[in-house]
Amino acid sequence: MTKTDRVSKLVWVCLLLLGTAGAFAQEEFMLTDEELASEQAGETMIDFYGRVVDQHGDPVVGAQISVGMLHIAKPPVREERVVETDLSGEFVIHWGKGSFLVINKIQRNGYEIGPKMYQYSYRSNWGYRHIPDESNPVVFKMRKRAAEPTFLFHHIAADLKFDESNGLHTGFDVIRSYVDPDHRVLQRFRDLEALALWEPGDATCEITLKANGDDTAGLILSDELLGLAPESGYQESLTLTFEDRKPVQQKYLYVRSRTPAIYSRFEIGGAGIGRDWLELGLQGHTNPYGERNLEMDEQFPGAASSHIEAMVRKAYRDNVSLDVAPLKELIEVAKGTTKEESLRISREARDLEDKVEREERRNFEIDTATLTEMYRKAKKVQER
Repeated sequence: MTKTDRVSKLVWVCLLLLGTAGAFAQEEFMLTDEELASEQAGETMIDFYGRVVDQHGDPVVGAQISVGMLHIAKPPVREERVVETDLSGEFVIHWGKGSFLVINKIQRNGYEIGPKMYQYSYRSNWGYRHIPDESNPVVFKMRKRAAEPTFLFHHIAADLKFDESNGLHTGFDVIRSYVDPDHRVLQRFRDLEALALWEPGDATCEITLKANGDDTAGLILSDELLGLAPESGYQESLTLTFEDRKPVQQKYLYVRSRTPAIYSRFEIGGAGIGRDWLELGLQGHTNPYGERNLEMDEQFPGAASSHIEAMVRKAYRDNVSLDVAPLKELIEVAKGTTKEESLRISREARDLEDKVEREERRNFEIDTATLTEMYRKAKKVQER
């Protein structure tokens, strides 16, 4: 194994450890003691200077930044901490020697930022090494909320995957997907369609994106994180160029799809390219009501969110337009429900489904009116 191969493998292992595949990655950490000492010598002191501002350039005071650091060892050492911005919106991180710094999350009430995870290399032998500059801090832009928040679908990782089995053409359904008898996840509707112009084995690719719907469907690529999707300016398709796992400048993709139009906002997280596969990472939100509002309401426990998503998916099951009024009533009565009450309602709903299915020998789905009444009763109990 050459030094280049070892470094490439090491970087991939480190990024896995900083993500969600730590246990698997540790099993793959196969450097010898000599190689380990060599890689540790490539680590540098982790110093980072950052500044958080809003869309107007004003400092965001009191923003909490969750950061992680990885130091090469056997097994690798991962440390985490939270820092806070000062009156100038600035924050400073000083750590010992390490290989990577990751900013996992930036939070502040009344503000939002894209779900992207920011990664910085501190390895002297890695091409994308971050050089800290106290006089020129890294700027992160948050958006100060303005519109009334609403319930949105949150796509944690809407990956568009290409490989030799499905060809170079794929898509993503922003409302629902389903599983066929062979346990493959399929899409009922391709809101966002993608065509890869790429030869297996190449480290660079082009991906053409297209939105589906009537003649108003389209896409807009922007540097700005918007709470209201653009009203006009959508184009039929976009072609973007990516290099394997190379950091991508923060970009937001606004998608208008279906009939009547529904709106989505995705942050492009870059592409991973293997010998015979390609994956484009997207994270974002979708407004299922035909409105441009992309303000995320975060007042819902997980069980309440699951109920509301189920209602939306049921409504779109046959690719028909959504009856917004009953769904919005459910959202209003479910808002602010405690986690315990929401879980109790989930159990009651499942029991009711089981009872009806046993009695009538048919599949049964809880309707919006029934769920709304269950949440309304829960609220009355809380108010007593």
